[in-house]
Amino acid sequence: MRRGLLLLVAFAALYGGSFAAGAIQADLEGLRGTWVLVSIRTGQGNQPQRERNVSFTFSKDRKVVLKQGDSGTEGTFMINSDKTPKEIDITTTKPGGAKEVLKAVYQVNGDNLKLAYSAKGADSERPTALDPKDAMVLTLTRQNP
Repeated sequence: MRRGLLLLVAFAALYGGSFAAGAIQADLEGLRGTWVLVSIRTGQGNQPQRERNVSFTFSKDRKVVLKQGDSGTEGTFMINSDKTPKEIDITTTKPGGAKEVLKAVYQVNGDNLKLAYSAKGADSERPTALDPKDAMVLTLTRQNP
């Protein structure tokens, strides 16, 4: 009995991590590509797009490029796909070298991405839902996989 328990623990240690890693890799693959802004929703409803050329480009090596008009910012991202909704942290560097972290939740549905973050911006608390009452909700569509 004791030996069976030890084998079960060893199996879980060896293969449980690879199952979790496989799920994270699948989620990273689902995010990979360039996503173009379609709409912004807040508690006041749909917001007009002030900038038409807003995009996020996620790469498989956890790098992200945020573009707004002709300017862009590079950073990194981390995901936690064990949470519901899934979580993403996007880290960029401000002029002067200070790090800035946008704590968000996200949902990928085929070629559509919803990304919700605090209306207060970076370094604020993460929203708990993809709900415009408590957050800015961006809807983006995949430009290329």
